[in-house]
Amino acid sequence: MPDFDPPISVPFSLIEEETVLLSSNWSKGGMIVQILFISLPLMVLSLMLLWAGGNVLVVGILAAVLSIASYFLAYLSWSKRMVFVTNLRVVLAAGLTDTVKTLSLSQIDQVTTTPSVVTVRAGSIMNTLVLSVPDTANLANCIDKARHTLL
Repeated sequence: MPDFDPPISVPFSLIEEETVLLSSNWSKGGMIVQILFISLPLMVLSLMLLWAGGNVLVVGILAAVLSIASYFLAYLSWSKRMVFVTNLRVVLAAGLTDTVKTLSLSQIDQVTTTPSVVTVRAGSIMNTLVLSVPDTANLANCIDKARHTLL
């Protein structure tokens, strides 16, 4: 399993004897989708309104400000979303709200991968983490190795 050379900062409390085996940033896909469907159309609208000038100038400026704010919120949300695999659990630290979702390795029944998503299920669909990371194979392998080491 991968080891960490530099100490890492985790946004959750480690349990006694718990070590982080792998951390992964969130995939940029969600951020790109938010930019394409919210920020980019707002920016095009603002440029059109600014170019038209006159009575719509203020609306164009407002659309530009909203576009820039949307872009930065998407970036901040993406940059703070991380997945951690420890020797005891899988942890999703989710973005701006500091939400932490965990699944114990001993409870995990199934780990499946697609090219862009790792799905970790522990029993019911209510205990499922859908993890969008750049290297899905590495994350799935790390989870499987940690599960087998725990047994």
